[in-house]
Amino acid sequence: MPRWPAIVAPLAIGAAFAYWVPLDRLYEVLQPLITFLSIMAAAVLVRLNRTMPSLEWKTLDDDQRKKLTSEVVKLAEEYLGFLAITGVLVIFLLALLVVGHQTIFGTASGAPDPKSGWYGHWCRLDAGLIGAGTSFLSLRMAYIAWRDLDIVRLQKQIIDLAASKAHQAEQLKIAEEKRARMAAAGLRTEPNDPPRAWS
Repeated sequence: MPRWPAIVAPLAIGAAFAYWVPLDRLYEVLQPLITFLSIMAAAVLVRLNRTMPSLEWKTLDDDQRKKLTSEVVKLAEEYLGFLAITGVLVIFLLALLVVGHQTIFGTASGAPDPKSGWYGHWCRLDAGLIGAGTSFLSLRMAYIAWRDLDIVRLQKQIIDLAASKAHQAEQLKIAEEKRARMAAAGLRTEPNDPPRAWS
């Protein structure tokens, strides 16, 4: 998967959130958003707990085996990166919840205007970070699922190749046993007359 769409798309969504989605409106969905991110992190933790595939490694092709094990390690590293970014975003959202809506926006009498000055820039930056972070993690989760499917396909290819080699070796062994039995039976071959020319 190319890297630039996974970077450009969240940045565009973050910019859209910064300019068109007010931060006080996002406060209404912070708690469900934290739950959503926690569920994704829990799913990745379950996948990270998975060990190497249980295969008979001695029967596998050496190059294919190395490719499979390296791909599994790379996927585990991607899991860890996803969990780190998810943890940072969840901590940021929890910090916004702990600070509270009233502390940030105040009351009607003493509340600063969310669209004015540096205060407005900070509110837009927070909204943009929420939009960009959530969209980035959603795209990353889809990419990780696709990578997981890619490794399953690689496992299928390796297993099919190993099974084909095992079947071929078994058939060769059966043929050798039959040939040995025929040789042990002492069958006599009839002499063949040499070909004669036409008169």
